[in-house]
Amino acid sequence: MLCYASNHVIGRAVHADLPPLGLSFWRWVCGALILLPLVAPRLGRLWPLYREHWRILALLGLLIVGSTTLVLLGLNFTTATNTSLINATQPTITALLCWLFLAERLRPLQWGGIGIAFVGITLMLLHGDWRVLVALDFNPGDLVVLLAMFGFAAYGINIRRIPAEFHVTESLFAIILLGLLPLLPLYIAESAVYRPMAFSVESVIVVVVLALLVSVLGMLMWTRGNQLIGPNRAAI
Repeated sequence: MLCYASNHVIGRAVHADLPPLGLSFWRWVCGALILLPLVAPRLGRLWPLYREHWRILALLGLLIVGSTTLVLLGLNFTTATNTSLINATQPTITALLCWLFLAERLRPLQWGGIGIAFVGITLMLLHGDWRVLVALDFNPGDLVVLLAMFGFAAYGINIRRIPAEFHVTESLFAIILLGLLPLLPLYIAESAVYRPMAFSVESVIVVVVLALLVSVLGMLMWTRGNQLIGPNRAAI
């Protein structure tokens, strides 16, 4: 979670200088390059496994690359503090998805916590003003980040579907590459219509730091922790 917190702070700090899709694209490319030396010696053995299990790897790639991209997009319209508060709903959303799709039973205390969490997030989205709901005048950044939390939760409950034959670095490498495929045309469109990624010493440092802390270290620890203790506890 400390690694992911850096994503909110850095993403907000550079939102005026770096386009969100470009920043997301290059930080995931950099993450794949960091993992490449670890995976390259085993690519010959891994290729048949990648071909056999590409569907679940592609789904996970779409979810995690898409969700982190949505967070960077949302940070263009909301604050890092709001993003972190909305991020706190992820355990609640994960518990709900586990109940809906994995038939995991929730205790009454958990249901109570879910209710309190949704009241809290509703009040935050309304900024304490019920007229926001009447006018449907929500902060778009808050809604985009909330949508990203559903993507993170969906990723979390599907991690267990990664075949046991993969080491966590091997599966993450493929997940990143497959997740980059749908992001590439969006990045190209952003560069053509909105603004291209500005490469400088500062922007490269930002990309490398986000790649190392979030795309690699954060993802490796979260994925492995999820495999060991399950999505409900790992989301806390």
